[in-house]
Amino acid sequence: MHDRGNAGSRMTEANWRSYVRTNLASQRLVPPLSEEVIEELAAHLHDVYQDALRLGLSLEIAFARANREAADWRRLAKSIRHARKEEDPMSHDAKTLWVPGVSTLVIASLFGMTMTRLLVVLWGQPRATLLVAGPWLCSYFVFGALGAFWSRRVGGARWKRFLSGTFPATLHLATFLAIVVSAVISETRPLAFFARVFVFWVIIPAAALALGTLPFLRNPAAKAVPAAS
Repeated sequence: MHDRGNAGSRMTEANWRSYVRTNLASQRLVPPLSEEVIEELAAHLHDVYQDALRLGLSLEIAFARANREAADWRRLAKSIRHARKEEDPMSHDAKTLWVPGVSTLVIASLFGMTMTRLLVVLWGQPRATLLVAGPWLCSYFVFGALGAFWSRRVGGARWKRFLSGTFPATLHLATFLAIVVSAVISETRPLAFFARVFVFWVIIPAAALALGTLPFLRNPAAKAVPAAS
C-alpha cells in the first residue's frame, strides 16, 4: 500500500487509478479485476476526495476520508466483482476466454479464406505461395496479440490471455486430425507427409500466435503516485 506521505499531495483522477491498481494488485486477486472496474472505483474515490476539498478540508483529511471508502481492499474487490456478476449474466470465463478466443478464431478463419482465394487467383505466378504465405503467417502475430489483449482488457488471467490468443490453432489441429483420419482410411500417405503437415500447418502457426500474446501476458505496470508541485 501507498504510505501516508501521499496524503499531502493533491490527488488527480489518474493518481487515484494508480493508487487503486497498486492496492488491488497487492491482494493478488485471481482473476484480477478489469481496468473498467479499477477506473470506476478510482472515479468514486476521486469524487469523495474532491467533495471533501470543496468542504474546505485539508489535503490530508480529504485523502483519509476517501481512503476510508476502501479500508479493506480485498473485501471491496470481492464486493465489486460480486455486484458485477449479478449485473452481467455472462460468466467470467466466457468474457475472458471464450468470447475473445472464439472471436479471434473467426477473424483468423475469415482472413485465411481470403488468403486462400488470393492464392487461387495468383496460382501459376512466380512466388505466388510466398506472396500469400508470408502475410498470412505474419497476421497470426496480430491475431495472437488481439486475443491476449482482449482477454487482458476484461480481466483475464495470464493463462486465459494465452489461450485466447492461441485459440485459432485449434482449427489447424482439427484440420490436421481430419487429414490423418482420411489418410489412415485410404492408406495413401507416408509418415513423412504427416510430419511435414504437422510442422507447417500446426506448429508454425501456433508459435506465431504464441509470440503475439507475449506483450499482453504481463499485467499493466502500476505507476507511482507523483507528488504535487
